[in-house]
Amino acid sequence: MSTNRRGFLGLMVPAGLAIAVCAGAQQHPMQQPLPPSANPRPGDVDPNLPPMDAKKILKANQQKIEDDVTKLYALATELRDQVKNTDATTFLSITLVQKAEEVEKLAHQIRSLAKG
Repeated sequence: MSTNRRGFLGLMVPAGLAIAVCAGAQQHPMQQPLPPSANPRPGDVDPNLPPMDAKKILKANQQKIEDDVTKLYALATELRDQVKNTDATTFLSITLVQKAEEVEKLAHQIRSLAKG
């Protein structure tokens, strides 16, 4: 009798797995790629857009860099003050680490804007 049960379970378990896999595949059909015309490459420019004025873009970037440098200076000053007031030999302040991460993130943003 146990041999019949083992044989039955030996057939039903793989069949159940196969049904589950097929049902899962039907619920999530494979995504069809977009036609080439609807999938633009990074270097392609839409002919319907007006041409961009390079001077305006550079001027906006310059203003953004100046604003970010001002923020960076303020954050760095706050960080310096926190470091002066914190005894790093006894504990490390979480706010100090968070402020340092903010400074790092802003510095990376400035660098990427400066690169163009």
